[in-house]
Amino acid sequence: MRLAIFTFTLLLLYIMTSIQNLACIQATINPSDKRISLNKDVLRGKKILGLYLFSCTAGNKIKSPYKDEFIALTSELHDISLFSNLQDIDGSLFIKDYSLENSILDTESASNNKLIEYCINRLLDLDTSFISYKGSLASQITLMVYVLYQTENFEPITDEVNGSVTFRLPITSGTQDIKLSDFVNYTLKGKAIKQILFDNATLPLLGYLDIMHEHGKIENVPVSTLQNRSPKEFVFDGVKIDFEKSFYRHRDMTAPTNAYITFIY
Repeated sequence: MRLAIFTFTLLLLYIMTSIQNLACIQATINPSDKRISLNKDVLRGKKILGLYLFSCTAGNKIKSPYKDEFIALTSELHDISLFSNLQDIDGSLFIKDYSLENSILDTESASNNKLIEYCINRLLDLDTSFISYKGSLASQITLMVYVLYQTENFEPITDEVNGSVTFRLPITSGTQDIKLSDFVNYTLKGKAIKQILFDNATLPLLGYLDIMHEHGKIENVPVSTLQNRSPKEFVFDGVKIDFEKSFYRHRDMTAPTNAYITFIY
């Protein structure tokens, strides 16, 4: 019976991950530096739920939401091995050298199929928790680290849909920060958003969704992870978005003309 319960829990995690708050950490890895710090103020005193890395594929290069530089190629990450080392506030090193090979998102959303999530569900000692890597690099690379965390009790996960609204993204240049309130109308005010989907025909949409909401922030989630429905679904914990303080950050070298965003509530 215990084995059956454990297997069922893993299956639920594989199918659906609920995002309440998300911290985005830009990390620069140098050949001589073997650690990435997780010490970020927004994570202090928060229950940490999960950890992901984000890179880009050779055909879909994307720039950082923060700086005018490209993030690491997935092929570059194959030259090194990345591991999480996590210690909680009680001094327990409960994860040591756990491989992050299957926790890497990239600019091709189909890669979500290989994701395996492990539940942390603890307050971390951020001064002693880190990501390490082994191997050699010819030069420094930059990648994004995403940390899921919780500030409120989760709403029950349900696939019930009360309604949805689709808007065209007003993209005019390759690098552009678009405030959501510039194109989202009043129909979504106060709505608890469960899912956000992006559509750009057959090509991945290269950008980030930066959301301020009632109970926190979802920082610069790559929209390639929200572009197609897949066995690894990312849903939102009924977030009530502050559209005046939320942005779509386009980071493509081209300017697609028919990109759309759908809010499901």
